[in-house]
Amino acid sequence: MTTAESIKEVRARTGAKPVDCRKALLQTNGNVERAVELLGGKVVFKAQGLVVMHSAGPGEGALFELNCETDFITHDKSVVDLAQRLVRFAVDSAVADTSALLAAEIEPGTTVRALIDQNAARVGETLEAGRYARLKGTCVSSYLGGNRVGVLVQLQPRGQEKIDEVTAKNIAAHIAEAKPEYITRDEVPAEEIEQLREFTEGKARLEDKPETAIPKLVEEQVNAHYRNRVLVEQEFITDPTKTVGTLLDSAQITVERFIRFAVGE
Repeated sequence: MTTAESIKEVRARTGAKPVDCRKALLQTNGNVERAVELLGGKVVFKAQGLVVMHSAGPGEGALFELNCETDFITHDKSVVDLAQRLVRFAVDSAVADTSALLAAEIEPGTTVRALIDQNAARVGETLEAGRYARLKGTCVSSYLGGNRVGVLVQLQPRGQEKIDEVTAKNIAAHIAEAKPEYITRDEVPAEEIEQLREFTEGKARLEDKPETAIPKLVEEQVNAHYRNRVLVEQEFITDPTKTVGTLLDSAQITVERFIRFAVGE
């Protein structure tokens, strides 16, 4: 006999889809141990998923990632609705992280983890809570690229009372596309730059570059590294004649923090 509890146990022990757990249990007359053996032990779960966002006003926003097995399921309205419900609940409940979210009771007697499992059984595909993050400050702008990429950026005006919403949104969109890792070069770990210097020097010598040319080559690589990874030094996506830093100075805005989620990264 197949029950919801036996399906849940087999799924927990194998990582298989609920529908496959049910089939295995039917084939083994409800024997959990034989069903686990039939499924061959732990199945590797390769995540697809979607990112959703919730804004709780101009100074607060949150991102949540719900992982699944196929891209197809990310377009299922019930799955999208579930993800949006969970990010709203996370903000309203002021949970700190994904672990706290999963343990929270979203309905009487039902935790978020249990609700996700119920929906996974319904759609016949593994669903898992991914990352969750929240920003709160003077101004938090956001950008959602379909359901694959989400960005929150916390901004602070330099004197003026308000931040232009279009500029703030453009900065968030830039972060989504350009994938910066740091805001300023001061945040880049010294070891990262030192390793780059050593690698560039070694490569240049292997290529028999003149010793007098090596310092310049090293600095060029270091500066290129900053331009690729540091937000304020990147070329602005919609106007490559400017850097993001130039745009921020012109608008009298400081980026205090940003968070970027992308499915599969």
